Amino acid sequence: SSSSSAAPSSSSSSSSSSASASSSSASAPASWMRGLPDSTNIYYEAIRRASRAHGSEGEPRPLMVIAVGAGTSHTDDTRLPSLEALRESYRKLRDLCSAVSADELIQSDAHWYSQLEATRWLEHVAAGLAAAMRVVQGVVSRRSSVVLEEDGATDHGCLVSSLAQLMLDPFFRTVEGFEVLVRKEWVEMGFPFSRRCGHVSDKASHPAAEVAPTFLLFLDCTWQLCHQFPLSMGFGSSYLVALADASWSCLFGTFLLNSEMQRAHLKVRQATQSLWPTFRCAPATATATPHGGRVRDRDRDRGEADELDRLHQNVWCNPFYRRNGGVLVPRLTAPRLAVWADFYLRWSSVHTVHRSAAPVIAQRRLLRDIHELRLGLVQLQHP
Repeated sequence: SSSSSAAPSSSSSSSSSSASASSSSASAPASWMRGLPDSTNIYYEAIRRASRAHGSEGEPRPLMVIAVGAGTSHTDDTRLPSLEALRESYRKLRDLCSAVSADELIQSDAHWYSQLEATRWLEHVAAGLAAAMRVVQGVVSRRSSVVLEEDGATDHGCLVSSLAQLMLDPFFRTVEGFEVLVRKEWVEMGFPFSRRCGHVSDKASHPAAEVAPTFLLFLDCTWQLCHQFPLSMGFGSSYLVALADASWSCLFGTFLLNSEMQRAHLKVRQATQSLWPTFRCAPATATATPHGGRVRDRDRDRGEADELDRLHQNVWCNPFYRRNGGVLVPRLTAPRLAVWADFYLRWSSVHTVHRSAAPVIAQRRLLRDIHELRLGLVQLQHP
C-alpha cells in the first residue's frame, strides 16, 4: 500500500521521495510522500508536525485521508477500477478500435457509441480525474494536508497523486516538469512496469492477472487535460503517444523491470539507453536563409526570431503554450470527455487523415517560414 500527502503550497521542488505542488490560492509548501504499512503511525506524526509548522500561529492544518484502492468511490458513479476491470475495459476498447477490414469497420461504426459505452473506459478516466480533483479540493479549498491511502496493489496512488500535481502545479505541465513527475511518481517510486505492461511472459513471476494498463490510464487522463486546456499544457498528444509506446516497446531501460532496486541490481542503466536523453535531443530547426545559406549566430536578429527558434528546440513542445499559474479543473461530463483518437485510432484508415501530427507539422513549418523570412530581412537590412 502507499500514501501521499499534500499541504497548501505556492512553491515547487522535486526529489525521488517528495515533491511540491502549488496553487495560486495557497501559501505553504506542499509535500508529496509515500508511507509503508509498518510505519503508518510515524508517517502520520510527520504529516501532523509539517501541518502544524505550516499553519497560522502553530495551529495544525486539517488532515484529510482519501482512500484510492480499487472499488473506492467519491460518488456512486465514480469508482476506481480494479486491475481486472481495467484490463477487461482496455481489451474491449482495443477490439473496438482495431477493425482489420472494411466490413468490420462499417459494423463497428454503426454501433460505435453504444460499444464505446460498453467498454467503460471513459468511466475509468473520469474516476481517475475525479479522485485527483478531490485531492485538489482538499489542498486548495479546505487548505488541508491530504493523505492518499491505497489498500491493495492497484497503483492508484501513483495515478491520483500525479494527476493532482498536474492540476495544481504549472511546472509539471511543461515537458521538463512532466519528465520529473513521471520519474519520481512512477519510475523511482517502484511502479511495476514489467508486471503491468506484460514485458515478460513468465506466468510464475509475471502472472496475467497482474497485467493492467494503469500507466496508459494516467496518460489518457493527462491527454484529457491537454484536450480541455490546450493553451495551459506545454506538450501535446504526440509526446504522450511516444511515452505510451516507450512503456511497452522495451526499447529503453527506463521502463524495464519492476523497481529501481531491480534495475540497479541488473545494471540496466549501464546496459541500456535511457528514454529521457533521447526525448530531450529532438533536433532544432535549421537556421537557413531563404537563399539556402546558413546564418551565423552574430547575424541573427536577437528579438522575436530567437523566441521562434526557442519554440523549435523540442518537437514535443506546444508552440501555443502559455503558462497558467491557476488550478486546472476539468469537466467530467460525457460531452467533455473524448476518446484519445491519436493513440487508439492511429492505425485506422479513417483517422489517419485527421491525426494530430499533421496540424503540428503544419504549424511548425509556418513558424519556420516566418523565422526564415525574418532572418532574410535582417540580412537585406544589414548586408
